[in-house]
Amino acid sequence: TCVTVCDAECFANVAQLEVDRRAQSFLASCDSACVGRIAWLASLGDQSRRDAAVLAPVNDYFDTLSREAAQAQYEQALAETAASNARLAQDKAKKNHCGFMCHLGGIAGGVKDAAGAVAGGVKDAAVAIGKVAAPVVVGFVVMAACDAAMGALTVATAGAGAPIAILGAAACGAAAGAAARVASNAVNGRKLTDGVARDALIGGVLGGGLSAVSEANALRAARTASKATNAATEAEMPQVLVNQANGHAARDAIASQYPGARMEVSLQTDLGLRRIDVLTDQGLAIESKVGYTSLTSSIQTQIAKDMALLGDPASGVSAVQWNFSTSPVTGLGGPSGPLASALTKAGITWVAP
Repeated sequence: TCVTVCDAECFANVAQLEVDRRAQSFLASCDSACVGRIAWLASLGDQSRRDAAVLAPVNDYFDTLSREAAQAQYEQALAETAASNARLAQDKAKKNHCGFMCHLGGIAGGVKDAAGAVAGGVKDAAVAIGKVAAPVVVGFVVMAACDAAMGALTVATAGAGAPIAILGAAACGAAAGAAARVASNAVNGRKLTDGVARDALIGGVLGGGLSAVSEANALRAARTASKATNAATEAEMPQVLVNQANGHAARDAIASQYPGARMEVSLQTDLGLRRIDVLTDQGLAIESKVGYTSLTSSIQTQIAKDMALLGDPASGVSAVQWNFSTSPVTGLGGPSGPLASALTKAGITWVAP
């Protein structure tokens, strides 16, 4: 113990004691072990070596003391905290034990009452829903069966039309209303015939009325559609006739330039018949186009047939020419760019206004 204390005290102060020349008075307070260490330190010679030898053990010693003290304080704090928590838990258990035991019966009773209330509510709800749903289901079943029967009857009496449909709907509505009232009386404990006649009358009026409205709307829609179709046809036909007249006029004008030419000549090709507007005695087949013309699929087919005629020596066609004239309706005339290119590529001459 003395060595340890002397190490701590002597080593911590030896440097200062050496400088102040007071080492002798300090040595008197230490035991022989401490004196021996100080004598050893004095023999080291230079100051830096003495300082290093002194300070290193001293620092290590105090570091050890600090760590041990901190660890001891930490462990003490943990022990005190654990003891405090244990006391609190014990106090809480003592307080809650009686409360839990006292209220356990009340909790069980509350759960039982709640379960009984839920079961009773479900039962009451099921009974209430059944009283409402039963008449509705019966009414729908009767209505569906009646509609099926009336559908077959309508097909069998197709010439009767709307009257049969309206009467059938009224009969089905009456039957469904009566059946629903009987079912309602049964589930509610009333006399089965109560209100049956009234509900049958209401159902018949509603069914027949709704059917009459539906038939009237269908008839009105059919008449409207018919009028629209007729109006469209009437509006379209004059324009068709006008276009046809313009085409015939252009064709006749071309034919008048070639005495002996024939009009509307049909020639057979590998691609089918080709109708030629004007065919001259010299074998020139002329196609007349009125208005602006584009390269559509039908136009492409006409060009292909013209090429087939040119390639067939037996066709009687030696050349093909397309004449474009201005439409008196649109004021336009001539081929589109792609059509003009297709005609030229096919070896067909064309004339534009």
